[in-house]
Amino acid sequence: MKMHDVPGTANTEALESRLTDAYAVDIPAHLAARLEHRVSAAIQLRQQSSSADPRPANQRRRRLALIPVLLAVVMVTAAAAGGVLHFYDEAGGLAWQRAEHLGLIKTVDGYRLTLERVYADANRMLVGVTVVDEQNRGWSQVGVDQATVSDSFGGQWEVGMGMSSPEDASVAANLFWFEPMPGPATPGRRVFTVSIPAVSVRDQTTPPVTEGGPGLEGGTSLAPVGADGTWWPWHEVKVDASFSFELTVGGGSQATPHAVAESNGVTFTLDRIVASASTVKLDLGVTGLPANGTGWAPIVSIRHAGQDFGVTGVTGSIAAGPAVTVWTSHGVDNASGDWIVTVTEEVGDQMVDGTLDKQIRLQGPWVLAFTMP
Repeated sequence: MKMHDVPGTANTEALESRLTDAYAVDIPAHLAARLEHRVSAAIQLRQQSSSADPRPANQRRRRLALIPVLLAVVMVTAAAAGGVLHFYDEAGGLAWQRAEHLGLIKTVDGYRLTLERVYADANRMLVGVTVVDEQNRGWSQVGVDQATVSDSFGGQWEVGMGMSSPEDASVAANLFWFEPMPGPATPGRRVFTVSIPAVSVRDQTTPPVTEGGPGLEGGTSLAPVGADGTWWPWHEVKVDASFSFELTVGGGSQATPHAVAESNGVTFTLDRIVASASTVKLDLGVTGLPANGTGWAPIVSIRHAGQDFGVTGVTGSIAAGPAVTVWTSHGVDNASGDWIVTVTEEVGDQMVDGTLDKQIRLQGPWVLAFTMP
């Protein structure tokens, strides 16, 4: 969520810091921060100084955050470190450690795709794919940006987030997280198929510079990028590779606590919790929000068995505010016992005649306490 200044308010910076802490995607400290927006033709590449990111393109990591953490889809480029195996261990976390080793290989037109491991439980599926350009065609970077999953039980899985990390110009590790829809996933062993329609390749070109760009140092700006024919270094190479395999889907614990908390005329309800080894998913309802507000987002903390859970994702009807789903940074094997979900603030934007006027900050706390059997 893009934060806006509140006229006459001295605590905006502190609020932004709290929101950043509450919804930060956990990117390791050794990764540099550079964003490349890849959503549509309207997305533009902002100017970077030559000293800001001197690394060649084949040393940059791309992160496609598709589960909104109150943000649009973004790509982060950063220095790759430790190679493919290090990336999988680091970014895949517990799910990667518990994933089934497959090592299935498909080679199409010199692009070798290896389905390394797959993990699934009630809340999430993790898929790891390595791509190698065996002909070393001279691309500055390769990767996989698209994947789909089908389930022999008829389950629906939607991609939530993807991340790609290059080892060199012709090798990249790729992770995809999928969500069962509507969830939770049915546990048990069955056949899955992972399909990869294309390999993404980045050419060696650099963005043209346009003189007189508004608001940028030196009066220059980079040309816009997208599907309208202007500069864009990424291209898709069709491969249509599919992998079929058996996989055991782990279970989870589900409850409908219907816990309720009210403060300042706003009521939060905890309608459902699904806890699994990979993450905890919380469905929250909210009523009583001001009608002139939009872009609502709760600041949430979660505690269970003496452990605090970071929040890495909030999805749902955030614009209207009736319901949101909160995702935690890690899960639990045993969800039994007392849980406390605290919403400290509900933050939104006040619109006047279709224009942003100021930020709205509704104070809590709303404390939702319940016990899982």
